Amino acid sequence: MFCAAVISLAAHATLYVTGGSVTDAPAAWKPENPLVVNEAGGVYTFQASGKFKISTAKGNWDTFNGGAKCLDGDWNKATKTATANLKTGSDDINPPLDGTEITYEVSSDLSTIKATLPDGKTFGDKVDYSYALYGQITGNTAWEDITMTENNGVWEWTGTVVAGDFGIKKLSPDGTQAAWISADGTATVSAAGVYAAKVGGTDWSSTLAGEYTFSFNPETMKLTITAQGTVPPTPDPDPTPAVKYALHGQITGNSAWESITMTENNGVWEWTGTVVAGEFGIKILDADLNQTGWISAATDADKNITAVGTYNASANGTNWSSTLEGEYTFSFNPETMQLTITAQGTVPPTPDPDPTPAVKYALHGQITGDPNWASSELTEADGKWVWTGKIVAGDFGIKSIDASGKQIEWINAATDADKNISAAGVYAAKVNGTNWSNTLEGNYTLTFDPAALTLTIAKYEGDVSVVKSYALKGTITGTEEWVSIPMTEGEDGTWSWTGDVKAGSFGVQYLENGIQQKWYASANEAAAIDAPGDYNATENGKNWTLNLEGKMTFTYNPTTLLLSVTGGSQSPVGTPEKVYLVGNFGDTHWSTADPVEMTKDGDKFSVEAELKAAKTGMEDGYFSFVTAKGASWDDVNGSDRYGAKTKDEAITVSTDVEYEKFAAGVNASAANSWTLKAGKYVFTIDFEKGVVRVEPKTSTGVENISTAGEAAAEYYNLQGVRVANPANGVFIRVANGKAVKVRR
Repeated sequence: MFCAAVISLAAHATLYVTGGSVTDAPAAWKPENPLVVNEAGGVYTFQASGKFKISTAKGNWDTFNGGAKCLDGDWNKATKTATANLKTGSDDINPPLDGTEITYEVSSDLSTIKATLPDGKTFGDKVDYSYALYGQITGNTAWEDITMTENNGVWEWTGTVVAGDFGIKKLSPDGTQAAWISADGTATVSAAGVYAAKVGGTDWSSTLAGEYTFSFNPETMKLTITAQGTVPPTPDPDPTPAVKYALHGQITGNSAWESITMTENNGVWEWTGTVVAGEFGIKILDADLNQTGWISAATDADKNITAVGTYNASANGTNWSSTLEGEYTFSFNPETMQLTITAQGTVPPTPDPDPTPAVKYALHGQITGDPNWASSELTEADGKWVWTGKIVAGDFGIKSIDASGKQIEWINAATDADKNISAAGVYAAKVNGTNWSNTLEGNYTLTFDPAALTLTIAKYEGDVSVVKSYALKGTITGTEEWVSIPMTEGEDGTWSWTGDVKAGSFGVQYLENGIQQKWYASANEAAAIDAPGDYNATENGKNWTLNLEGKMTFTYNPTTLLLSVTGGSQSPVGTPEKVYLVGNFGDTHWSTADPVEMTKDGDKFSVEAELKAAKTGMEDGYFSFVTAKGASWDDVNGSDRYGAKTKDEAITVSTDVEYEKFAAGVNASAANSWTLKAGKYVFTIDFEKGVVRVEPKTSTGVENISTAGEAAAEYYNLQGVRVANPANGVFIRVANGKAVKVRR
């Protein structure tokens, strides 16, 4: 994307960082949940070991990119440090040395960035990565590593394969996995050929059987498969195609999104039916109807469907947004990657033009008083867009937005001479220019002319009324993104809101004319709301975490800075109904379909299980906890996960260890696991205390053990039948009136 010239920002702003490997970030590539970095000593300091983005705003990608910075040119490398200038723009910032945790220092005005390598590293060092196939294609259902050999930059392996899933590991010199490489687009391998690859793609699913050579070129990210010797004959074609397609979205009127089966017709997949306006895409399905890929609009020009026609598609593009109403046929051609839409029968007439223009404009920046940038819509008058109000010093630009409020373009100063606004006048504008920097204070009228691309600023001598209000803002209404919830003023000067809530985070906004001026949250470090009551607030405090649900009333007193909470469920909602132990257990390591189910006792879950070594030659295994099981990680990632606070943390046996909650939707690779020496243990997770505990299981047999004060244990299978010598399965162990599920 285009990067404009650098602008100066108000000192002491907050910097947000997101990426795939940003140290201490709560999630990977989540603009709404980035690492928060405060200025200290004139710089913002953070660490990352891969590419990342920085911004002065968080939220959805439009908001994050609106305040983002990128490199202005290349890194200037010294022995241990590298420096670069920054510009306004949303390109990824690539590290000066990949695969190494680097300390970054960004200047307080976000004009420069400095990268410092850890001790023992210099920019002369080269990371010698290797590659290995990893999967089931050698016949092992538990997945195994298959060593590849380097040949002039291409990594190869030749051997006999069977049908199964696989991918490619990128390995650091110490043998640890640096990246997971899999399909970029076509994930079904049914014949020899060349297959596109990417980091974090869809696992390949092979139907090949016989002797083949697998050749991976990291430079071109291509996997070439060639047959060797005699290959078993191709079986008769299955009348059911191995790959299927389905529309998936809201266009049938279901706001929750649903799948719509398409029918194959000479290589083209079709569906005819009645549609309404909504968003959608196309699922790639295997023969078992499991999703293996996602197809959507190839470009922004193809995403808005307002009429019949042909639209270009690509893997993992932008979801289509349709305004069509009536009966239509949707035809998708996987060969040409095109979606063709034709009208069928009677299509409702196009409604009369909405008097509200399809394109609107809004100021977006700090000049209305919100240091974190806020939007204020402009009003149309004779083709020009006008806003009058009180402004303060700060940076800003103009968004063009569609009728749904989505940003279309970003408009700001055309030249450096136009960017500094210190007096009333006319300033030239352009798309993706340089953000304006305003030093004016007081009441002004701002007029934007889209035809002439000019911004006119004039002093306003009249009075500008200020409407003051308060609102809750957070995720307590069940949304992933933070939303503002207006509160109503009472006769006693307090502000209240009553409604159905769910567990989530929130604070209180003070607004003037709908623009946030101040933020109030918990005055205490312990910001959890586990029961109704009164909670002290302070400006810029720690966001409250609500652990209640149901119908509740929130009342905020601006005079006493007190938040009163009434109603809701009296018990915390933090304890799940089910918990499973996942990791190196059983014959199939990290099984999502058959994890170790734990036994619930109040807020505590326990299970006896044998942890195995992660692979041959290692002493340790890995484990964590999930709250759901399923056929694939896509199913499990939709649940909450509980793991270590740091990656591959060695857990201390017989000690309470605090866990980290990785909320539903987190990628598997972003949830940390613990390491532990292989052996038999009793694993316990206590949600009341917020800890995990591992105790050694010292018995080497399956006989019942009786100690002082403890009755002999009895074992039962899952059907309730007593078993004398439990082995090779899951059993219920009963002792001292307690039942615990164990794996033998």
